[in-house]
Amino acid sequence: MNADRDALERTIATLEGQRAVLGDAAVQLALAPIRARLSELRGGLETPPGAPSQQPERKLVTVMFVDIAGFTAMSERLDAERVREIMNGCFDLMVPVIVRYGGVIDKFIGDGLMALFGVPHATEHHAEHALRACLDLFGAVREYNDERGLALGIHIGVNSGLVVAGGMGSAGRQDYSVVGDAVNVAARLEDASRVGETLVGPATRRLTCERFEFDALEPISLKGKAQRLPVFRLVGLRARQQHLVTEPNRVSMRIAGRSDELAALLHVAGRARLGEGAVIGVVGDPGLGKSTLVAELRSRVAG
Repeated sequence: MNADRDALERTIATLEGQRAVLGDAAVQLALAPIRARLSELRGGLETPPGAPSQQPERKLVTVMFVDIAGFTAMSERLDAERVREIMNGCFDLMVPVIVRYGGVIDKFIGDGLMALFGVPHATEHHAEHALRACLDLFGAVREYNDERGLALGIHIGVNSGLVVAGGMGSAGRQDYSVVGDAVNVAARLEDASRVGETLVGPATRRLTCERFEFDALEPISLKGKAQRLPVFRLVGLRARQQHLVTEPNRVSMRIAGRSDELAALLHVAGRARLGEGAVIGVVGDPGLGKSTLVAELRSRVAG
């Protein structure tokens, strides 16, 4: 039984990683009977058609925590209903920014929120998209302040890493979310940040250092960790990247017909940047494009 469940979960993870290549419709069609069988084996909850799988899946993601500063002082001098109205208005501006870059809102936490990039559908450039969203969020809050004569500020923590995604909650109700050390570190980075700052973990910096500029800060101590965590403050986009927005899982015309293989190589390359090594063999008859495929991989990783 356990072997069957493990095999089905691996198949689901593989198909999820091919959404950009195969398309959502094809992947959903292939996943439906697999998830149904997995649900039978696990005795789990049914997943509505088109909804993220509630079954646990390991995913490489970027996690963002945003806190809005200024509400505590505002609550002391304004009616609670007015504070609620201002807070929701701020969220109304922030959420579309996150969604525009492929992020999803995991939850609202008082006067803050948690957002995820790279789930429920895997994307190649989740870390880059998260940081671009961070830069635009500060602009959205400035606009909100100017329109309403307010002085709100935000501070953000961002971290990338492996998580377990799936249903969280009781047997009667589960919501799709993620758990893992990457989430905890992102939350700690937000706690450590000052108003106007985005603090980034080392994994996110490694994934984006060719496109963004960072200031290295003093490592910080985190509860439960023996070693201090290197921390970086996001400065902005590098000058040559100002007008370049990388689309997730774009496929080069030079390697038409090899999109599945390229997607698999890029996934492993992303994990290698986080310190998880792997060996992949590219084999095939002469003239099938092995060298071109590897050259495209090098180009993607370098640029």
